[in-house]
Amino acid sequence: QAFALAPDACEVSFLPSVTTVGMRWIASSIIFQVCFAKFADIQHVSIAKFANGSPKEQEEQVKKLRTAFETKGMVALVDVGFPEGLINKTMHSSRRFFALPAHTKEQYKEPSGYPPRSYGAITSPEGKIYKTQQRDDSGNILNEWLLVKNTSVAIDWNEPYYTSDEGREFYSSVSKHPEQSQWPSEVPELRQVTGAFYQAMEKLADTMHELFALALGISKDFFKSK
Repeated sequence: QAFALAPDACEVSFLPSVTTVGMRWIASSIIFQVCFAKFADIQHVSIAKFANGSPKEQEEQVKKLRTAFETKGMVALVDVGFPEGLINKTMHSSRRFFALPAHTKEQYKEPSGYPPRSYGAITSPEGKIYKTQQRDDSGNILNEWLLVKNTSVAIDWNEPYYTSDEGREFYSSVSKHPEQSQWPSEVPELRQVTGAFYQAMEKLADTMHELFALALGISKDFFKSK
C-alpha cells in the first residue's frame, strides 16, 4: 500500500491498494457526492461511533453499512476523525515539493523494471518515488505524482509470499533501492509529515476493515489478518 500526492490536492479517497490524494478537479465531485447523499437518502455511517461508541452504537453503524450496500450500493462515511491539521500540513509540504525544479524532483524518480501500477517500485516499510504521468506536446508536465509508503505492518522478507513473483512485483525492501531513503533537503519536513499522514490513514483503514468485515457477517479481524 502507498498513498499518492498530486499538485493542488484537495481530497482523500480510498482504493484497495493505494490511498490517493486527488487533484483539484475532484472538488466538483465532492460537492456532487455530498448533495447526492443528502437528497438520495444515502446512509451516513459514523466511524467515530463505530470505533469509540457503545456496543449499541457500534452495531447501529454495522447495520447502516449493510443496509446501504444491500439497497443503494453506496454509503457516506462521516466523523472519520482524520486530523485536519495533518491534512493541511501534508498539502502544504506536497506543494513545496512539486514547486521544485524538474531536475531536482527527477532525482527521486521511480526505479525501472516494474510493470505499470505496481507498487513494488516503492520500498517497504518506508519509501517514496516521483513520477510524471502525462506531458503535453511541448514536454511540459501535465500530471505528476509523489507516491509515499510508511507502513507499520511488519514484513518478514523470508516468508514465501515476498519471494514469489507476485510478492516481488508489489513489495521491495529498502535494501533493494536504498536511494529512496534520501529525501529532498529543500522540503525538510516532507518525510515526517507524509509519514504521519500515512500512519493516520493506515489507522483509519484498519477501522474500516473491521466495520466492513462485520457488515459482511465475518470475523472483525478477517481483513486485518490477511
